[in-house]
Amino acid sequence: MTSSLERSIFARIIAAKVSGALSMIGSFLIIIDVAKKWRRRKNQGTLPTVSRIILGMSLADLWNSFFVHFLGTWMVPNEILDEGFPIPLTAGNKATCTVQAYFSSAFSLAGSGTNATLAFTYWLIVCRGKEERDLKNWKWQLLLVYLPWILGLADGTTSVIGFGFHEYNYLWFCDTLSESDSPNKLIRTGGVALLA
Repeated sequence: MTSSLERSIFARIIAAKVSGALSMIGSFLIIIDVAKKWRRRKNQGTLPTVSRIILGMSLADLWNSFFVHFLGTWMVPNEILDEGFPIPLTAGNKATCTVQAYFSSAFSLAGSGTNATLAFTYWLIVCRGKEERDLKNWKWQLLLVYLPWILGLADGTTSVIGFGFHEYNYLWFCDTLSESDSPNKLIRTGGVALLA
């Protein structure tokens, strides 16, 4: 007989995988659309800054959805037990958990950063009257297009080697899970398993 807690956790895991798959499809369609526009504009040079930011945001979301939501518990060590029963759909080990921690940290920050720079770019265009030729300056490109990725990759790297920019270190999650830990710990910590 399955407990209601086990059914609830299984439902959350499946919901995360389904929503992750839908997010991946949406991001992939946006990437294809931007690529088609780029092909049509090939004789005009590079993509506009806003399109480059949207492309970066979609790439970050695609990979974050894949590694964190879709793969989710498959990368979590399968030794984890809760009150005597294994957490559903775990198949990983510490190495896969570490890989997931890196990508989760890197792509989450890159996605959030590109979202913020997109808002800032629209503010520059609408409120400050910046034009595309102004935004093509390497300083603006570095700030708006590349900085979120630089910070995301740096955060992913530092979280794996043990000192992240954030208070919660994803690698700690991989190191501290034990047989006595419950899925509620995963939920409370917002862990890489995404049971919440």
